[in-house]
Amino acid sequence: MDGSIHGCLSTDGGVIHGLVGSSMGGGYPGSVTTANQYLNLIHDVPWRFCFTDVFLSATGYLCTVIESIVQERARNPTSTNIINDLILIRHISKYANQAVPAQIKLLRGRLFLVQGRKNIQSLWKSSQASAATPQHNFYLKQIFGMPDRALRLYTADDSGCLDEPRSYSTVKPENRIDHITHKALSRFLSGPGLDPFFNRFTKNLTRNLGSLAIGHDWMQLEDLWALFRSNITSAAIEAMCGSSILALHPSFVDDLWAYDSGIPDLVKGLPRWWASASYSKRDHILRSIKSWHVYARENFDASQIGPDGDWDPVFGSRFMRERQDIFPQMDGMDDDAMAASDLGAIWATNTNAVPATFWCSLECFSDPALLQRVRHQVSLCTVAPSSSSSSSSSSDRTARRRSSFDIDKLVKNDLLQSIYAESLRLRISAFIMRSPEREDMKINEWIFPKGDIALVATTPAHMDESIWNTGSMNRYPTTTFWAERFLVYPDDPTSGPTRNSGNRERKLLRKEAESDRRPYFSLEGLAGSWIPYGGGFRACPGRTFAKREILMTLAVIVMEFDVEVGEGEMAVQIDPRQNGLGTHRPRGKVPCRIRRRRV
Repeated sequence: MDGSIHGCLSTDGGVIHGLVGSSMGGGYPGSVTTANQYLNLIHDVPWRFCFTDVFLSATGYLCTVIESIVQERARNPTSTNIINDLILIRHISKYANQAVPAQIKLLRGRLFLVQGRKNIQSLWKSSQASAATPQHNFYLKQIFGMPDRALRLYTADDSGCLDEPRSYSTVKPENRIDHITHKALSRFLSGPGLDPFFNRFTKNLTRNLGSLAIGHDWMQLEDLWALFRSNITSAAIEAMCGSSILALHPSFVDDLWAYDSGIPDLVKGLPRWWASASYSKRDHILRSIKSWHVYARENFDASQIGPDGDWDPVFGSRFMRERQDIFPQMDGMDDDAMAASDLGAIWATNTNAVPATFWCSLECFSDPALLQRVRHQVSLCTVAPSSSSSSSSSSDRTARRRSSFDIDKLVKNDLLQSIYAESLRLRISAFIMRSPEREDMKINEWIFPKGDIALVATTPAHMDESIWNTGSMNRYPTTTFWAERFLVYPDDPTSGPTRNSGNRERKLLRKEAESDRRPYFSLEGLAGSWIPYGGGFRACPGRTFAKREILMTLAVIVMEFDVEVGEGEMAVQIDPRQNGLGTHRPRGKVPCRIRRRRV
């Protein structure tokens, strides 16, 4: 690998490592003051994890601590709480006001905090030469309960995720789990499985919302967040896994979200006796998935596969059926491992997109002017109801009239895309790991030793006010929601998502925008800055479906219901326990007034 200098040098205590300068051989020592600020917290991490894998558990805990403090500082920048001043990734990873990697050493290993859009872009370009195996295995074990014998399969797979295995790999074809699962997910979520899956989801969602006991008069709803959780999640699970899993386990959706609430304990690597409730929730949902597997194997009938050639009532999608054929051929993938893997797929499909949809909808309902604009834009994407609706129930017909939308128009609508992108920017807090597998990895002038972990945090990238446009007189700081942050107005050089993006993009105007002067959605200049799905070859394979799901559900909700939520002290707060684990969940119940709109 080109280059001669590793990215970090030790400083006092061997805990926080300083930063080296350029590949020309000059070194810039890390700030001793900065390092000492973080020393106490990092020393406080390891002793908590003497009962499990020390390094990865400490890493998981550190991620949640860092993210919680970043979020708290964003909410309350004048706080004098000493804990809030211990770690801010934006400060750790800057030297001479330039974004640079920083190293943290934790007992048996070390990780590198990578920030700055150029560094992140370079890391994404190296995705095929790196892996997320440490992070993936940690999640599989701690969060999803994957047995150690199956984890060895993941660890041993050095064949890569491309069709052609790497030349040095000796992994058997049936054990190429990285390639096999990545390809299956891509087929399901962005390939031939996408349209059937999405169409089923939309049909299920329409049915669920149409059957709610909500009339045309205002009524008090105890928890708006519960309405979203229940109806969107069940629609997605039925579309993905069939109707039998929900029939066998009617509380499965509630069990999934109860399990999700315990993940902050699981990701810390706490022992079972310390976090027994969280482990019990995981054990319970794993037992439900295993019993569903047994039932589905005994009752599957190929003649029940629907006209789309994809879905059947017991296994659901072809994606889920294929896993039942492929996994048993792999070493170590027994019933327990298959249940853990399916739990991961079900959890990932729901627990980021559902809260993201909630936040998009909440922002619209909280701003009457924005809501009016959104409803107008959604109306432009409406498809005429089918004549077959006359045979449906009254509630189904009402819901269908307002929820028949052209998804291609929805996902290309400029205002809706801006709301979607802004919600993900503001409401996602995640850590993305990459690890060089075979040789050192170069990211610009920095070299990362093979086997070590490069860690990217979404929050510093999403909150960097040196990159993001914050409006005239800083009217819309990055800690606030601004529906138009991602819109470029052709006649306004100060518009657009980045500072001065309008000046740059006026030369790149679309012809239709140039003729009618309409604002248009843009991600121009945001590579390495807007990263809700990660990036590079290993970017989230579900991002296409997630965007469809979020915008379709938003369209259905805003056209079907009026909602009033609290303000001021009653405003919705995020749950700080979930920081660093994906899309924020709201904290506690979200009471509201709701009514069904009249046609």
